[in-house]
Amino acid sequence: MEATTERITDSLPYQYGVPKYAGHRTSKADFLRWESNDNYVYEFNDGVLEPTTGMRQDEVYLFDAIEDRFFQTNAFREGGRLRGEIDVWVNKRRIRRPDASYFPICNSGRWPLAKK
Repeated sequence: MEATTERITDSLPYQYGVPKYAGHRTSKADFLRWESNDNYVYEFNDGVLEPTTGMRQDEVYLFDAIEDRFFQTNAFREGGRLRGEIDVWVNKRRIRRPDASYFPICNSGRWPLAKK
């Protein structure tokens, strides 16, 4: 876990500081209720907290450009959606919070994250 902490803090501006919770262990349920208070966004990897940062302001413009183009596609017309910085379960033990995610409409005709 130390290598992850060093890599992230080395590549970020000094104002972010050291991630306080890097390497801490927690349950899925606790992670989903928890909010960080140290300028980092954390991802869940088999019970271990991994620090990352949210989308930077200069990346928002890139996301806007991608989204503008996406609105012209069949994927959008068929109900697919782009979402920014939401929890995405990669598998049963890992949650990522990517800057952008694509969600196709599922076979039921509903968006996968829609409430029933």
